[in-house]
Order: sequence, then structure tokens, then C-alpha cells
Amino acid sequence: MFPVIETRYQPDSFGAEVILTSVEQALQHGMPAADVAAWERDLRSRTADGEWFFCLNRFIFAARK
Repeated sequence: MFPVIETRYQPDSFGAEVILTSVEQALQHGMPAADVAAWERDLRSRTADGEWFFCLNRFIFAARK
């Protein structure tokens, strides 16, 4: 397992990029633009210590036949 853990918001971080991808997907799936924009603003405002936490667990598998 190779986790990505962020405890502080940084505009160029992996977690910040995930926000952008999530926003695009939410809009493509019909969520109201105003709701998506408010959600994005809220997430990006979490810059104070202790307000931002991002974790993504990545797994690598190997298989043989």
C-alpha cells in the first residue's frame, strides 16, 4: 500500500488536483453549478492548520498465471 496523506492544503498538491477532477465530474453528472462552486470554495478555504485532511490509499498488485 502506498498512501498519499496531506494534513495541510497546498494549491499544487495531489489533493487539490483531486478537487478539480471532482468538480468536473460533479458538473458532468448534473449537480447544480452553484452547489459545486460553494463546495469547492469551502474545501479550498481549509488552509488553517487542522482543517485539511486528504488521504488516498493506493494498492499495487502482482499476479502470475
